[in-house]
Amino acid sequence: MLYIDPTSTVKSMSYTDTDPKKIAEVIRRYPTFRACLWVGHLKGEEMREAIAPVIAEAEAKSQWVTVVIDEVGVVCPGRTGTDEIERSARMGRHNKTSFWFISQRATDVSQNLRAQCERMFVYRTASARDVENIRREYGRDAAEAVTGLDGYEYVLIDTQKKAYATRTPIEAPEL
Repeated sequence: MLYIDPTSTVKSMSYTDTDPKKIAEVIRRYPTFRACLWVGHLKGEEMREAIAPVIAEAEAKSQWVTVVIDEVGVVCPGRTGTDEIERSARMGRHNKTSFWFISQRATDVSQNLRAQCERMFVYRTASARDVENIRREYGRDAAEAVTGLDGYEYVLIDTQKKAYATRTPIEAPEL
């Protein structure tokens, strides 16, 4: 698993670095790994340069690599994503690369990236814009389910079938 963290909030991975070349080397060199790349608040070309070697090494791996991009709205701002990420997300199954995109708001994720997602997990939101986006893309019932959530409930949306279900997190096992 590779966790790309633009805000430097994750500190519990096996290896964390701000240098994308060092992270790429970890991916290339080790059969299994848990690594985190902290890319700071880079924009545009700087972000593309930081992520490109990491994505290239993930795609070159002979086994599956899961790339988690936290705050994807920071990494891929605006209506379009970073070209390398969009291309890799679209072709990931051929390269044994899977992506998880994390954002506070569904509208922060570009439509091109959302189109590659099989599932969305949507938690309670007060954003009328996000609810309207869910209504437009997945139907009135899915949008109403999101507005009616309690506590830690979430709506799981199958983006391909445009089906949804309200879910409650599982209880933590006893330690």
